[in-house]
Amino acid sequence: MKKIFLFLFLFFSSSQVLANVEYQITSIECKPFVVHLDSKKVCDLCPLKKGDTVTIEKMNEVKNTLYGTRMFESVQLSITGQKTAARLLYEPIEARLIRKVEVKGNYPYLAKKVLRLSLLQPGDAYLEELIDESEKRIQTFFEKNGYLGTEVEILPELEKENYVANISIIISKGKTYRLGDATFIGNQYYTSSELKNKLFSFTHFKAVKIKRQLKDIEEDYAKNGFVRARVKLLDSKINFQKKQIDIVVEVQERKKLKIDFTGHSLFESATLRQQTAFYAEKGYDSFSVERSLDQLKTFYKINGFLNSNVIAKMTENENEVLVTFYVKEGPRTRLKQIQFIGLKEIDEGDLKKSLNNETHSLTRKGILKEELIPIDLENMSTFFNYHGFFDAKVEKWEMQYNRFLDQATLIVLIHEGAFYTLEDIAFNGQTILEGKQLRKLADLKKDHHYQEQDIRKAEDKILNEYLDRGYAYATIQHHAILDRENHKVSLTFQINEGPIVKVKNIIISGDYKTDQSTILNALRFKSGDVYRYKKILGASLNLKRLGIFDYVLLTPVGIEEQKDKVDIAIKLLEKKTFVMDVQAGFDSDKLGSGQIVIKKHNIFGKAKEIQLKTIGGFELNRGELTLSSPRIFGANWNLINQFFIQYEDDENFNASSYGGSVGVLKQFGPIWTLLMKSEITHFNIYESESNSDTLDENLFDSTFSEVTISAAMDKRDNFADPGKGFYIFASSEFDTDFADITNNFIINRFNTSHYLSFLNRFTLVNNLRFNKLSEVNNDARIPVQKLFFMGGNDTVRGFDEDAINSSGGTTSFIYNAELHYRLFSSFKLAGFFDTGSLTNSLGEISMDTFRESAGFGIRYFTPVGPIRLDYGFILNKQPGESGQRFHFSFGYFF
Repeated sequence: MKKIFLFLFLFFSSSQVLANVEYQITSIECKPFVVHLDSKKVCDLCPLKKGDTVTIEKMNEVKNTLYGTRMFESVQLSITGQKTAARLLYEPIEARLIRKVEVKGNYPYLAKKVLRLSLLQPGDAYLEELIDESEKRIQTFFEKNGYLGTEVEILPELEKENYVANISIIISKGKTYRLGDATFIGNQYYTSSELKNKLFSFTHFKAVKIKRQLKDIEEDYAKNGFVRARVKLLDSKINFQKKQIDIVVEVQERKKLKIDFTGHSLFESATLRQQTAFYAEKGYDSFSVERSLDQLKTFYKINGFLNSNVIAKMTENENEVLVTFYVKEGPRTRLKQIQFIGLKEIDEGDLKKSLNNETHSLTRKGILKEELIPIDLENMSTFFNYHGFFDAKVEKWEMQYNRFLDQATLIVLIHEGAFYTLEDIAFNGQTILEGKQLRKLADLKKDHHYQEQDIRKAEDKILNEYLDRGYAYATIQHHAILDRENHKVSLTFQINEGPIVKVKNIIISGDYKTDQSTILNALRFKSGDVYRYKKILGASLNLKRLGIFDYVLLTPVGIEEQKDKVDIAIKLLEKKTFVMDVQAGFDSDKLGSGQIVIKKHNIFGKAKEIQLKTIGGFELNRGELTLSSPRIFGANWNLINQFFIQYEDDENFNASSYGGSVGVLKQFGPIWTLLMKSEITHFNIYESESNSDTLDENLFDSTFSEVTISAAMDKRDNFADPGKGFYIFASSEFDTDFADITNNFIINRFNTSHYLSFLNRFTLVNNLRFNKLSEVNNDARIPVQKLFFMGGNDTVRGFDEDAINSSGGTTSFIYNAELHYRLFSSFKLAGFFDTGSLTNSLGEISMDTFRESAGFGIRYFTPVGPIRLDYGFILNKQPGESGQRFHFSFGYFF
């Protein structure tokens, strides 16, 4: 045995030594296998150059970097020759990419779930050796979920011309069986019928589910004191005649553990049991008792019982183990006050924030943590230095307790000393930037109070300036020299600029049909440009914003080796260019509706998109054609052109319309969106089918020009089921009547929603909407389609659709509040309160114009929005109103 250990020691030691042997590269031979890639650029991609000194370990790092570009199926680097005259052989093999993976026979599981089990993914290199393992993983998944005898076959289709692979995963699901007889051996506490009930399932037999249920039975035993109980599946047999699976389960109950506590008052016995080690360790020997004692003592100390003590006694008989813990709690000590003596310039509140201990208040427990006092003293010293009090120190500290020992006061005697100011500010090592420029960037002034956070900000500003200028390897570090006699700090920034880094080659690979000029224009940099890390991040985002790629990966090659010329490897996987989407919905106000959307991405390889959308329903029928381009003149603005025709059967009017619009859309980071749009629309009003009694003067045919600017800010944590955050939308629309250009008005809209979760299951949602139509000239004619209406699913529930003031209005105010309670998973209960006012001016708004409703409902949240069922009732019911109403809809209204 000793010889084996000696051999292993020598083997690993020699391997480590060989990995660190240095070789001087005197020649490089490149033997690439490429189909689409440029062989010269592929050879240039290797960051190791003639004259470099390398080790085997370094070569492995380079291989990993090159392989990480996902351009290559494999990368081989080998070295031969002498240490001082070595020859490097570089053999990259271009990857045959997987274009698409189709899954057949996957029901009832989503194709995405099955695809995650496969080692062959779209965009990855096709490796034949991964087929068997992928088949085995998918087969095992179906077998464990009850489809016994499942067969999986993965068929690759290799395209020679495009050098890609299309993968088909064909699943022939096996048969399912129900759970038959369950025989239990060794159980006494639970009867066999009770245990079998715990295995009941509406679905077919699943091995994974049975194992999970047996684990649950073990936990049930543990909760009832049988912490060492074991439940395992001994055997399972298929009864083909009855189409069922019979199982045999062995139960080992062992002795029952009983835990008693005496002397405790503040904490319940159940809480203290959770602090013991018995349940986690599934045992009750003397070692578990000792660990439980330690954990209980620690629990009491953490909760402020500094003088507490716990002892234990264990007795056992043939069937039971009894562990009794005798608790002496003593007083619970809270930190009433922290007194700093000697502070003059240092802010007491800021100093307290740096401590782990905190004083007791209405909102803070203020439990005294004695074990953290030494750490808090160190934090004070750090705080002093950070804020320029280099001579400050804690001279003495003591803890004073009241006579009941339930309140403590920490008294800290501090020698503050003088604060230090900046004297000399020097820069060393710079050649590109002058001292004047650096001082301006640092924004540090002589005689100003020394603050560490200001110094670090100065370092970041200077470093970012160097990075923006292409000095990717620049570093900066500050050194402070203290003049303790005069309380001054001489500050020196040591700058190591390094070489300026430039982009050498841009190598694009992957499965794409996009024109290369479109890709290169989106990058916003080219070969020969200065390398800027922010530009690389921006380029990746720009490519994703084109909306035509499922996968984008930009890898700078040569950065790790700190080369002055860096290659940019770009791996792309294009989306399907043709997409059709069919949707259906229902709304108790607008009844059923459906839509078909057909999209053609990446027209002519220029990243442009055309979309045909048709909507059909009881209230709205619409067809629209949209042309969009992700960039305008090289800028990240989306150009959107749209043409539409529609028929609208509204509650108060019927109209047909057609028109077109042109707009630009810009996203500023992940939360801000800006839209500017100009639209021309012609309306035909069908007066005989409209509410002419109250809307007569608003019912007329018209052609309007609408110029709109809108902005949105979205800080919600989840679009489908928000739990926190807020959403703000504002727009302003200027309308002009082509029949009378003096007939102008402005429509302003504002909407804000706020989400707040608390107590794990509750979410409070507040939404406020304000809309105002303002006439530019007096006596403007307002067409009916521009008026605001109120009542129904998306405004004030409990009312019929648009039933609040059937003549409409030009000023609307709506407030909705909802309190959600999550029942489980995607289901929530909701209580709501709605109120709204609809008038023709701000001056008309009063308490009498507001209508209120309240109610309750249920929500089922899906990835694209909630299904809502609400029952609302009017709080200030008026004659002729029904008083209550059910509302059903799919989607958000705020």
